[in-house]
Parts: sequence; C-alpha cells; structure tokens
Amino acid sequence: MRIQVKGRRSWIKLGEDRKKATAKAYEIAAAVGAGGVSAQLGIQQSKVQQPKFTVATLGELIDGIELSSGVFEMATATTVHEYLLSLKLVVREVAEQKLGRKIENEEILKVPSTNITAALVRDFRNLRIQGVPEGPESMSTKRTANGHLRNAQAALSPLVIDHLRDQGLSIPDFTPFRSSPLFKNLRTIYVLPPGEVIMGVAKAIREELSARSTPLFYLAALLASQAGLRRKEIVHAKWTWFEAAGQPVIHVQEGPGFTPKRNRPRRVKITRWLFNELQKYKTDADEYILAGSCRWWVDNELHGLVQWLQLKGINAEKAIHELRKLFGAFLAGYYDLTVAQRQLGHSTPLITNDFYSGIDHFNYALAKIWEQPELSDSLEELLAQVVAANQGEVAPSAESAFGFRRFH
Repeated sequence: MRIQVKGRRSWIKLGEDRKKATAKAYEIAAAVGAGGVSAQLGIQQSKVQQPKFTVATLGELIDGIELSSGVFEMATATTVHEYLLSLKLVVREVAEQKLGRKIENEEILKVPSTNITAALVRDFRNLRIQGVPEGPESMSTKRTANGHLRNAQAALSPLVIDHLRDQGLSIPDFTPFRSSPLFKNLRTIYVLPPGEVIMGVAKAIREELSARSTPLFYLAALLASQAGLRRKEIVHAKWTWFEAAGQPVIHVQEGPGFTPKRNRPRRVKITRWLFNELQKYKTDADEYILAGSCRWWVDNELHGLVQWLQLKGINAEKAIHELRKLFGAFLAGYYDLTVAQRQLGHSTPLITNDFYSGIDHFNYALAKIWEQPELSDSLEELLAQVVAANQGEVAPSAESAFGFRRFH
C-alpha cells in the first residue's frame, strides 16, 4: 500500500495472502477516517495509525482552490468555478457507480482528495461510454467526457496546489491524475449545412428577425453570422468595441464580468454594411449592443434565438455557434484558412479547419451573403443565383468586403 503525506511517499507491506492484505488495507483506511465512499472506491489512502497529518477532503480542496483562483495564470474566477464543478462531477459519478446508490453533496465533499488518481480518470471514461454504441453518439459522449476531465485536470494546477500546501493543507500528488490520457481520435471534419438551409436562414434573419419589436435576436444573429463572435462575446459586446475609421473593426476585449477566451483580446474585421446596420440600433441609453437589464438576462433570452434557428434548419444544440461556423467557412473558402483563424481567434489553423471551416468546396450560398448583404431578392431568386454560380455562370465578387486580398 502506497502512502503519501505532504509529498513524502512510503510503502506498507500487506503480506502475500490476498484476503488478509485486503482486510489490512481497509483497517488502515478506517484508521484515518477514510471509510465509506473512499473504501468502496478502492483508492490509495493516506498514513497509518495515529497520522501526523490528515489529508484534505474534496470539499476542503475545492474551497481552497476557489479562494485561490487568482493564482491561476490563464483562468478567471468563473472559469475556475466551472473547473471545480467538473472535478466534483467526475468524483461523484464514479463513486455512485461503485456504491450503486445516489450520493448526497455533503457526503461527496467528505471524500479524501487521495481519491483523485489516474484510476479515477480510467473509471470515469469507462463509465461514460458504458452501453453507448459506436458512432456519432459515442463520439459526442467521449468529447463531453474529455471536456469534464480537462476541466478537472486544469483545476489542479501545480501553482495552486503548491500555494495550498504553503497554506498548510495536506494534499497528495495529483500528477498521475493530471497526466492520465483522455479519449483520442475525436476530431471530425465540419460539414456545412445545405445551400438552401444557409440561404434560408440568412434570408429569415434579414426579414423575420429585423421586423420584430425588439432587435435583440436580430443583432445577436448578425454578430454571430457576420462577425463570428462567440455567444459570451455577443452578450458582452459594447458600442465602444467598434472602430469605424478605415476598415471597420470590433475589438473583443475584457470588461465587467467578461474575459476573452484564453485571456486574448482580438480585432475582428467586419464589413461596412454590418457596421452601418448595427449603428441603426445604437442609443445613448445603452452601452451594450444587446440592451438589457443585466448580462445574465440577455444570455438567458438568447435561448429563444437558439430555438428559432433550430426551427429554420440549423440542427445543432449550439445553434448560435453554428452561425459563427458559417462565418469561418466563408472566410476560409473565399480568402484562406489563416484569415479565418485570425478572425475567429483560434490558436491554430488546424482547429479552424477541422471544427469550423468546412472548406472541402467553395460554397456560393455563403458568398452571396457577403456579396449582397441586404438579400433583397426573393429566396427563390437567391437560390437560383447560387445554382448559377455553382455552374460557373456567375463569379462571386465579395473581395473587398473585409479588406483582405484573395490568393486563389
């Protein structure tokens, strides 16, 4: 049995008889108050009889990390909170599966932090895919599991753990947990919706959403599809983010309750048409583009836009994000992948190519949206123009819309 207290490791011999060794191991675990959930999980426990230190519980660890969120290099307090929710979820699901019963919050918080091991990662992975058939559902399940495990691993930042140890908290070595492999080979090439769906949604945004008594859905849809902003960026976008001189630009930057992804502000070039269209709705009373009593309320209201987009044929849970993908697909197909990467704010072109751009062929339905942003023709006429372009009868002409040069 391996023992670790304050980073110091030692081993206890339990004998060669399996039954006696198992019984002795549980006696040691019970001696340090680590029965119940911990014993059923079968994870290594800390110190033997009359220990000098008592290892931190999951609750103590979570509280310590939450209070030390400022130590994280690239995460806000809100992001750290999300990390910790995933950490607790991983421990809870594995424990409930081992015990065969539901575990209350108070009980899970009393679990010793020594349960956070490489075995926990393995058990969570196996649990999540149990009974799930291979195919799209399995891929989605694995991606979700990876998301929770990445969050949980990120919560246990070495800087924060060292900080908590300096504060006197007895914490085991989480390196095996942090370095345990996740599901692999989950990258899928993004496939664009059919041209008629793309054009139908764009036309409906111009006609149906712009005609509503409140412009919230219309402005949000434009910021997603014409500027490629993420949902949180849309919710927190301010009029002061705009630069009108020369080529219009949106500066995505930090503000109250909002930090750009990976703490990286970025400049997004937009068309003059989008700038002018948004300005029609600007008032002196509102600093945010999407007016509302608070940002939480605005974000909650956008659930209605998601449902509207799904009814229009955008078959995705994150339908607003799909509009952002259309923006990336146009830029990648019309200009190049690097342009799309910069505009979307991705760390590498590979991410843009695999998850966003869908550039296996040039899509004339997308080109039409930027070539004729008003989309004043009927839907039937617009679709006929797309067909003509696909047949080589008409060439797209949106080159100067963003100020980028085409190289193909």
